[in-house]
Amino acid sequence: SAKESLQDIYEHCQTFCIRKQKQEKKSHAQMPNQVMQYIVEKHPDFEPLMKEWSEFEKAVRLKSKKIGQAPIRDRIDKANLRLLTAGTVMRKHGDARKKLIRVDESCELLLFEDTTGKKGPKQLNIRNIQQIRGGNAHPAMRNVPNGCGIQLVSIDPNGLEFVVCLETKTGIECDKWLSALQELVHAWSNNKEEKEKEKEEDKKEDKNKKQNKMNKAIDEKEEKKKWMKWWKAKNEKDKSEIISKFEHLSKSDFGIWLLHQSKWKNDLI
Repeated sequence: SAKESLQDIYEHCQTFCIRKQKQEKKSHAQMPNQVMQYIVEKHPDFEPLMKEWSEFEKAVRLKSKKIGQAPIRDRIDKANLRLLTAGTVMRKHGDARKKLIRVDESCELLLFEDTTGKKGPKQLNIRNIQQIRGGNAHPAMRNVPNGCGIQLVSIDPNGLEFVVCLETKTGIECDKWLSALQELVHAWSNNKEEKEKEKEEDKKEDKNKKQNKMNKAIDEKEEKKKWMKWWKAKNEKDKSEIISKFEHLSKSDFGIWLLHQSKWKNDLI
């Protein structure tokens, strides 16, 4: 409880650590979660400690999620990663010059770099790519060989769809890029779903905590009502007993009885 000193809490913690070391032969540094949980269990009514424990749990949960989330570049095939980051010279229809098409180191942006280096690169966020198609079905690619065309269907900041048309030198290059880009877009899509799932889990957990807090408040209120009812009934019983004794005992006997009652109550208090 809040009345216990920090020395008591420290002793509880120390005792727990020693016992766990003997059982599992682990160091103090390997057991912070267990130590915190042990202290909280010993002091369930200490509200500041419970609040700190809630924040501690949340921090540990977020840290474990960050550790569990591998970077996008680690989720795709190594050969595809080398192809994407090294880049390939392609014709981007709509531009007069050919472009070096590559992906940045974070695998977040598709870059269209001027081969002469005179202009800065343009970029397309991979997460905005909705679909990747091969072939020359798009009107801008009517003169492109069927096996050398790549179409990137994307969404602009206003939510409007647009298509980026690329042409490779050979069909083999086209196939490799189609496969690599599709894997990269799929990895980003999975990453988005994982984050949305984590958000839903966090919302659910927060909702459960709020509900538990409300339930605890209701239980405490009901407990208080119960004790108030008991105390009222006890007082009524005491009154009835005093009246009965007053009516049936002599004045001196009643005084003695009342004195004994007071002593008995004082002893309890």
